[in-house]
Amino acid sequence: MKDKILTSIEAAKILGITSKATIENWLHGGYFPGASQTEDGKWSFKLSDVIAVKEDIDEVARNNAMKSVTTADFSDMREESEE
Repeated sequence: MKDKILTSIEAAKILGITSKATIENWLHGGYFPGASQTEDGKWSFKLSDVIAVKEDIDEVARNNAMKSVTTADFSDMREESEE
């Protein structure tokens, strides 16, 4: 099944973020391995990548609510999901 492609605005909406800088930081951090840039400089994202990041954010939020999160947890989860 072909992965749906999202615009940066659609990806940001799913992730619940409003800052363009956040998306750019995460792009450069490797959180969206399937992202691609068009000739006019706009980014597109695979829905599966966006969902994976959203699941990581939600898990960190749950752990934080239970006061069981550490600063390394978010990066640790991204490394595990890439394996």
